[in-house]
Amino acid sequence: AMSAWGAASAVGGATGVLAGGLLTGAFGWSSVFLVTVPVSLSAALLARGVLDDAVPGASRRFDALGAVLTTAAVVVLVHGALGAVADGWASPRVILGLAASAGLTGALVVVERRTLDPLIPLGLFRSRLLSTGVVLAVLGGAARASTFVLVALYLQQALAMSPQRAGLAMVPTSLTGFVVSLALLPRVLRTVGPRRSLVVGLAVLACGHLWLAYAPAGAGYPVAVLPGLVFVATGVALSFTPTTLVIASAVPTTHTRLASGLAS
Repeated sequence: AMSAWGAASAVGGATGVLAGGLLTGAFGWSSVFLVTVPVSLSAALLARGVLDDAVPGASRRFDALGAVLTTAAVVVLVHGALGAVADGWASPRVILGLAASAGLTGALVVVERRTLDPLIPLGLFRSRLLSTGVVLAVLGGAARASTFVLVALYLQQALAMSPQRAGLAMVPTSLTGFVVSLALLPRVLRTVGPRRSLVVGLAVLACGHLWLAYAPAGAGYPVAVLPGLVFVATGVALSFTPTTLVIASAVPTTHTRLASGLAS
């Protein structure tokens, strides 16, 4: 099931980069945001028919304040970091944003400790496996997501590809991820387990980064980019779903939904 989920993500990625390039070239960059609206609405409607909302056991209260503080801390952090691009890390806007995010995070910790039914039970983080898994989810997620953004910029700005060609050039990444998720990942998980698979995946991902960083730019796409993308796609497939498995294995079965959220 986890391999199928990873493969579906890879297919979604292939569809997204290809359609995104075609839409940007034909209708401008804003079209890629508009097209997500009907897709998201369709997914929400379909979810009502295929997802089971029945929660076993006692009913739980929704920790609205915890949800607001969590979201606010992340949003303020992102805006503060983005301000560093234009104004520098020492600018008042950036310093204020980072300080506000830290303050909101501190308030979240206080609230979650006092709430009877917290959104994030902080006691779970006493588990070394859970804490390490969440840290790896943050670092691995940052490495995975930033790769595709930087490669898209490199294809268009350094190799002077049009958005349409850049979208096509990214498709092998998603196709490789699809094949590895279905054919290789289940065998790796059975052989070495999710923890070692996670480590191997991050190491392969790092090899892809090194290839993209040090391959001669004049070699063009087949040499400078494509092998690195294959390494990256393999590393993503071998580390993405195992991250969720590692975090889920560190919590009681009553908190599997929370584990999924933490991994995301």
